[in-house]
Amino acid sequence: RAIAFFEDEAHREHEDGVVTGRSAYDGVVEGAAQHWENGADFKGKIVILTHSLPSQVTALRHAVGIITDQGGTLSHAAIIAREYKIPTLIGTKRATSVFKTGDCIHLETTYGESRAFIIHHQVVGEPL
Repeated sequence: RAIAFFEDEAHREHEDGVVTGRSAYDGVVEGAAQHWENGADFKGKIVILTHSLPSQVTALRHAVGIITDQGGTLSHAAIIAREYKIPTLIGTKRATSVFKTGDCIHLETTYGESRAFIIHHQVVGEPL
């Protein structure tokens, strides 16, 4: 089966608030989640996006971490991660639906199973 090539253990479903994927650059960071928005401040935050584009490089280089739903080792997010040494989790398939802007996330991309999980959910009206 041709599609079986793309199915692997890196995308196992986990409990709520946890996503797995492939590491594009190794590291362990914690920070507030920030979904991609034009003009948003990504400094010191973990950026959550579906996929990355070349036009996003200047903004993404200020992030402490990147998590994408799509992408592989040659994706723009992976290349940005290696160039700027930013811990990055790619190909999670569901990060944009699991993490909300303001969630405190622990991103771990140094072990066999790379993963990210929520430490604290952002409550509406609560300061970041």
